[in-house]
Amino acid sequence: LIRRDGTVLNEWRLRVHDIYPDTSFFRDNPMTNWNAITHGTIITPEGDIVFSFESGGLVRMDRCNKVKWADTDVTHHSPNWGAGGSIVVSAGRYVDKPNKDIPWPFAGPFWADLVARYDADGKRIFERALTDLFIQNDMAPWLTSTGDFKTRISGEFHLNEVEELSPELAPDFPMFQAGDLLLSLRNRNMILVTDPQVTKVKWWAVGPFIRQHDPDFDKGGTISVFDNHTDDSPDGIHGGGSRIVQINPATNQSVVLYGGRDGQRFFSPERGTHQRQANGDIMVTEAEQGRAFEVTPAGKI
Repeated sequence: LIRRDGTVLNEWRLRVHDIYPDTSFFRDNPMTNWNAITHGTIITPEGDIVFSFESGGLVRMDRCNKVKWADTDVTHHSPNWGAGGSIVVSAGRYVDKPNKDIPWPFAGPFWADLVARYDADGKRIFERALTDLFIQNDMAPWLTSTGDFKTRISGEFHLNEVEELSPELAPDFPMFQAGDLLLSLRNRNMILVTDPQVTKVKWWAVGPFIRQHDPDFDKGGTISVFDNHTDDSPDGIHGGGSRIVQINPATNQSVVLYGGRDGQRFFSPERGTHQRQANGDIMVTEAEQGRAFEVTPAGKI
């Protein structure tokens, strides 16, 4: 945790083998502390942090580095706060051989993508597979529509974000309700909104973002996205780079808020987050370059 002048206010040491003596439950068992990464961290006013080791466990630590709890179900990417102090996060389950209760069009094996919710004490209180959501909403064709990401092994959709619509922002989104969930499916270049029980797809969009991360509900009824933009077209890797894109779910119209043009070049082919500030600025984490920066609405760093 750092002040605006860069001085460190507090730090937490996320040494995986100090937290988990047995890491065999990880999707990829980390041999050393340096082989376990996190995607994002959330914090309480008291200084507790909650984070997920990538394809490992969800952990809560206090401000003095004491582990309050460490779950041993596979979770991944950035957790977010939900209603009543709950935590929503993407999760995974390895399926060696599907059975009649798992409606997947391949024989297996594969990693099932799950939407999961935990209570403040680290107990998983809800989970739902995205495969079930897609089939229930007549979206089965999307199950086999993917890029070169070894879908059956590394995750069906590469679900990389679960964010809950807050009661404060809900009036700005009349087509949704407080508690609805915003999901990012990287392998489909898709974001979607579903109900809290993950049974109904209320809205979805594919692009203009490519391999995106971190969609956020914003004031005014729009959704902003960290567009990794990892293609090799003239406006992609070699020309444009990553972008922050805003989309209006009521009209599906989109606009680039920052990036992809001269004077605003940045690029993170994987990972990356952003956050709109109260004054209209955007905080950006250019993860693969190891840089964080804030820009004004006019694009000035």
